Amino acid sequence: TASDALALSIGEKAGIDLPYMMQLTGKSEQQLVDELKGVIFVDPMQKTPDGAPIYHTADAYLSGNVRQKLAIAKLAAESNPSLRINVQALEQIQPKDLEASEIAVRLGATWIAPSIIKQFADELVDAPMISRRLVDVHYVPYTGVWNISGKSNTGGNIKATVTYGTNRANFYHIL
Repeated sequence: TASDALALSIGEKAGIDLPYMMQLTGKSEQQLVDELKGVIFVDPMQKTPDGAPIYHTADAYLSGNVRQKLAIAKLAAESNPSLRINVQALEQIQPKDLEASEIAVRLGATWIAPSIIKQFADELVDAPMISRRLVDVHYVPYTGVWNISGKSNTGGNIKATVTYGTNRANFYHIL
């Protein structure tokens, strides 16, 4: 069957090899594709060097950046109606949009720019101008290390030394 041929193709060829599957089943490419609708999907962005479509399993196609894949599939379906099955499948698995209250960001997340963390720190402790100029936040992506330079320069800021820290370990040391 087409399903058996797909399983063998994935096991033996590590992917969807339609000529191999045609050889196993004696069926045409179109027959195999029709029987495997919803199990395999044509990739609208990729073609083989000879211009033939490239197919992916549902697991592979319906994962990753599915929002981008949906946008691509919708555009492709306008000129190729056979790709509507891609659009339908991708629409069914779209993740729900998160509300702002559902998003939690931890201080030190690597995708937050050091300038944003510095701005947060300066605004939280209402840092005086001298501290804003002398204290800086650095991140080294190669090592994953965060560093704050000039962290001893609080300018006598009460929020940095009492509210969010102590005289021995001010806010910038704790940050």
